Amino acid sequence: MLTLTAAATAGALIPAPVLASGYQARLIRVKKRPEAPRFAMTGLDGKFYMLKDFRGKVVVLNFWATWCPPCRSEMPSIESLWNKVKDKSIAVIGLHVGPSRRAAMAFARKNGLTFPILVDSDRDVSAHYGVRSMPTTVIIGPEGRVEYAAFGPRAWDSRETIATLEALLRDKPLKT
Repeated sequence: MLTLTAAATAGALIPAPVLASGYQARLIRVKKRPEAPRFAMTGLDGKFYMLKDFRGKVVVLNFWATWCPPCRSEMPSIESLWNKVKDKSIAVIGLHVGPSRRAAMAFARKNGLTFPILVDSDRDVSAHYGVRSMPTTVIIGPEGRVEYAAFGPRAWDSRETIATLEALLRDKPLKT
């Protein structure tokens, strides 16, 4: 099991606009860049997704739940990020944590979410990633290693965040 809180450094910041709630999670550079735990599951769209299929791309993996207000508040920025990067080698994946596939599907439809959403109904994937609070977002580099993490909501569509993702594509993570 990957323990993200132990793997992340304390002071690595990428500034971004503050969400309406006033709280903005920090994007933290992960020490030692551990290999991302693998997963294979079906998305709300009926397609089968395996992490290994994204090798060579940067993956923004967002762990969230419909019952989580901060998770819901950051969804518009995640959708906006997806619309800005979907034509690049950057994937955005939402991982709904909990058994309610129906609730995740209703939320996605109501909010016009178009990025892939998977359902971690048994919480197995989130356990392998060491997710202890939501939202938690993990950024996986093209080589399949965990590069950054954020614990809490943030504005994912900021220029600074997109620059960080693009730097990973060039294999040059921003200095933090």
